[in-house]
Amino acid sequence: GKEGEFAALESMGVNERDGLVPLIEVPGVPYDHAKEEDAKTIDAHLNGLGSRVKKAWRDGALMLDLRQCETLVVADGRNALSVALADCAANAVDVRPVVTTFCCDEYKAAATAFLALGGPSGVCVRLLPDNFDEDRDLHTDLDDLLGELRVRPAAVDLLVDQISLSDDRSTNVQLTRARFQAI
Repeated sequence: GKEGEFAALESMGVNERDGLVPLIEVPGVPYDHAKEEDAKTIDAHLNGLGSRVKKAWRDGALMLDLRQCETLVVADGRNALSVALADCAANAVDVRPVVTTFCCDEYKAAATAFLALGGPSGVCVRLLPDNFDEDRDLHTDLDDLLGELRVRPAAVDLLVDQISLSDDRSTNVQLTRARFQAI
């Protein structure tokens, strides 16, 4: 998450928080272009994430997306998502991992292992524009993913990611309607 977003969540009043489930997207590890290497390790990048999220959102549920770090592993060999979810759990954060049908196997396995613990409130499936391509079967893709994650549809939040929209409102409305009809 970005510090400005955490500060905004922190400053929200109780009435403003009611019914909201924020999406925390952990950015990729910063890159030092001068040294031509990562500016820090994934371990350092994730360090303290659970306590930072807890401070910002307190007791509410939230969705945690590590897609930009999905293939990274920490020094002990665990997937970055496993580490982030464990840190959130250790800080009593009601966290829902965000997955896509395109996530790597290790990322999905980390989400599955976390969900198997029984404590989290569910999972968020992020649908990307590619999920709606004519050559894809969205229902089969979702059924397969939920089978891998071992979750029931009732435990799933769907996030339809438009990625970017055009300046034409009419086109955006048509695109959004078509995607919701596909679901």
